[in-house]
Amino acid sequence: PRFKDRRPKPDVVINPRQSLGERALPFSSGSVKESGGLWSFDVLEIARQWTILDHKLFCDIVLSELLTGIDDGLIKCNWEIARCLDNSKGIRNFVDRFDAESAFIASSIVGINLPENARTTSSSRADLISRIIDLAQFLAELNNFSGMMAVITGLGQAAVRRMKNTWRLIPV
Repeated sequence: PRFKDRRPKPDVVINPRQSLGERALPFSSGSVKESGGLWSFDVLEIARQWTILDHKLFCDIVLSELLTGIDDGLIKCNWEIARCLDNSKGIRNFVDRFDAESAFIASSIVGINLPENARTTSSSRADLISRIIDLAQFLAELNNFSGMMAVITGLGQAAVRRMKNTWRLIPV
């Protein structure tokens, strides 16, 4: 008790009882919601913070979670074997985060509820999609290819792809 516990506290805590949206945004405090939401922040800063969170989860993956051994001359992946799934906590958390990120992107676009004027809604969604595409580009520049693919997966969701009026407003 003479020395205080100086271990750093994790910034990312995955709670299995959280919804996917809450897992994608562990930093979505009340102040973020009051200030206009996550998309009111600079896109580059969102990409930086996203990369930091993804990096912490990536570092938690242990080599033994990836490979379980060679069987009949073939290397088996640990997370594909049911009995090893409980031991692959790092990979599970990383995959859960990816799924949550892509679901967050899709729900951000689809969830815009503005006045009944469809043109206003389409143009605001187009603006958001443009910011999200910028986010994917920044994530790629930061070498966060997992985050970039999560954004692309979110943009590829059927509910987002069906918004033809919105996609027509996005500059090529």
